[in-house]
Amino acid sequence: MSWIKDVREELSGLDRSPRSRRNFALVMLLIPGLIYLGIYRDTPPEGFYWWLPLIWLALFVPGLLFPPLLRPLHTAWMALAFALGWLVSRLLLTLIWFILLTPIGFIARLRGKAFLDTRHGRGERTAWVRREKPGTDYTRMS
Repeated sequence: MSWIKDVREELSGLDRSPRSRRNFALVMLLIPGLIYLGIYRDTPPEGFYWWLPLIWLALFVPGLLFPPLLRPLHTAWMALAFALGWLVSRLLLTLIWFILLTPIGFIARLRGKAFLDTRHGRGERTAWVRREKPGTDYTRMS
C-alpha cells in the first residue's frame, strides 16, 4: 500500500484524450475566473493584480484550441488530485474509526454485547451456524 504506487496506478488509467484536456481547460478557465470576478466585482483594491487573469487566459485559451499543450499541466494537476484524495480518504477513515466506531465498540463491550458470535467451544469443528430454510418461496414472485 504505497502512496506513490497508488498515485502512479491512478495516473496510468487517466483519460488523456483531447476532449478530456479540453474539459480540463474549460474548468480551469471558468472556476478561477468566476472566483476572481467574484472577489473583484467592485472597485479593485490597492495592489490589484490585473496581470493574473492575463496569465491564466494565456495558459488555458490555447489549451482549449490545441489540447496537447495542456498534457503536462493536466497530468500534474491530476497527480496532485490523486495524492490529495489518497491522503484525505485515509485520514477521514481513520478519524471515523477512532471517533465513531471505537467508542461504540467500547460501550458495547462494557454492556456485554457481542456483535459477532466468536465462541467456538461447542465441541464442533467449525463456527458455522446452520439456518433453517425459510418457509416462503421466492422463486415465483409475480
